[in-house]
Amino acid sequence: AVRLLSVLLLSDIYPQGWTAEGLPDTDGEAGDFPVTSTLNAIVSAGEGAIPDLTPNRLRESLLSMLSGTLSSDEVILSSQLLSVILESESIDDAALELLKVLPPSNHLSSSSSSTSPYEDACATFLAKAIGGSCGCSPETRNSAIESVSSFGLVLLERIIRHSWTELGT
Repeated sequence: AVRLLSVLLLSDIYPQGWTAEGLPDTDGEAGDFPVTSTLNAIVSAGEGAIPDLTPNRLRESLLSMLSGTLSSDEVILSSQLLSVILESESIDDAALELLKVLPPSNHLSSSSSSTSPYEDACATFLAKAIGGSCGCSPETRNSAIESVSSFGLVLLERIIRHSWTELGT
C-alpha cells in the first residue's frame, strides 16, 4: 500500500482521464483494480507505458505544501508524510529515481548538478522561515523547521545510500 500511495503522490505524471473523470472503478474482466495496474506501469515502464499523461496535481500540491506556500501546519504535515514514505522499505531506490525524488543513476559521472523538487521546496520554506516571513507563531515555525529538517535528513540519507549503491560500495 505504501508503494502505491508513494507512486500516486510522488509521480510527476498520471493519466489524464483521472483528472476529469476521477479514479476508475474495478476492471470487470481482469478482476483487478485499474489504478493498481496503472501505478505499477508508471513505476516499471516510465512515461511511455501509458498514453495521455498529464502533470500530477497531487504532487504539485504536496510540493506547494512543503514549500510553505499555504501554511506552516501544512509544511509539518507534508514533511512528515514524505519522511514516512522515504523511510519505508516498500519503495526502492530505482522507483524513487523514476519518480524524480532521487538523482539519476549517472549523476556522479555527470558534470552538471541538479536538485530534486523536494530539495527545492525544503530550501524555499527554510529561507522563508529563517527570514521570518512564514507568517506564523514562533512555536509553529520552530516545529515546521524541525519537520522539514528531519525530512531533509531522511532524503539526504536516501540520496547517499543511492549513490553508494550506484558506485557498487
